[in-house]
Amino acid sequence: MPRVQHTAGLFTVALLFLLSPAVLRAQLQCSITAGGEDPVSQQASSVLAQLPRNSSTAGVLKTFYEPCHFALAWSANGKLTPQARSLIAVLNSADEKGLRPSDYGAPQWGVRSCALDIRCDEAASELAYFDLDLTSAAIRLISDLLYGRVALAGQRADLNTHPDPERLASIVWSQLVASPGAANTVQQLEPSAPGYLR
Repeated sequence: MPRVQHTAGLFTVALLFLLSPAVLRAQLQCSITAGGEDPVSQQASSVLAQLPRNSSTAGVLKTFYEPCHFALAWSANGKLTPQARSLIAVLNSADEKGLRPSDYGAPQWGVRSCALDIRCDEAASELAYFDLDLTSAAIRLISDLLYGRVALAGQRADLNTHPDPERLASIVWSQLVASPGAANTVQQLEPSAPGYLR
């Protein structure tokens, strides 16, 4: 009987995920994948919640972190997750996709990752900013792969290539934060046109 109840519970969660609006889907994703119940992670989440909303952070804070109550995506117990390290490797090698690694924070990730291993009074703040910056870089990379780096909609009225922030946040939570293989995820999101793959 418990097994039947467990299966029914999983079916209910899956059904809710498919039928729910994007914000609720994000909440379901991060409730499964987000880590960090330790004091430093909780402090870092509080820092994230209190960050000022400016042009560079407002969108990410609202669509990615707010639905998940500002849970950290890329660390647990003050340490980077394997998913974070996998994503950093992809960002550092963005030139293999015809993109510029510097657009996604490279080559600073190695130094910043090492700095997180040094416990200090500002650990929570450093963890919060690292998480936000890595999420921003991931969203920008996915956006560039799905929509391109050039705003084509401004050049042709018949094109609608505006990135969907909720879709991007959902992809990052479900396919990058939840999966250790960032390289495979990114490869699946790349354009499949022969001209791109040559």
